Amino acid sequence: MAEKEYHINHYKARDACSIMWVSDEYNINQLEPYISSIGCDDGEDYHYLISSEWPEAKGKDDFKTLELNDFEAVANDGDNEYFLCFTAWVSIDLDRHPKFKEALKKSDNQVLARIGFKHEGKPMTDNDGYEEYLYEMSEDHFSELTTE
Repeated sequence: MAEKEYHINHYKARDACSIMWVSDEYNINQLEPYISSIGCDDGEDYHYLISSEWPEAKGKDDFKTLELNDFEAVANDGDNEYFLCFTAWVSIDLDRHPKFKEALKKSDNQVLARIGFKHEGKPMTDNDGYEEYLYEMSEDHFSELTTE
């Protein structure tokens, strides 16, 4: 099987994951979002596909983001709490990732697309080259990985 295109929809706040922005140095709306990973829960473990853009990818290139559209950090009830709303098209060869493919079946194709942030086109990293700590996850909402 070759790579296939899939759609991820976290467009509305009810379908989006929420975060607590903890960075004092950067404003969330001044950074560029990218998908750092796509996770799936098989009921026992989480399985992840890693983007080559993620600073800690270590050569992994499990999927390609074709489009990341309509990104908006929508303010939630609390201070510095946001819903990360967006839609995306990604390309994945699931045959290269049999554990992830099996987890997708067990979860009815439910995934979490994790957002990382870039500044001036480069992923945000600390002095040691690790992803910079900008936010804490608050609440996860899974979205169906579809082909339409």
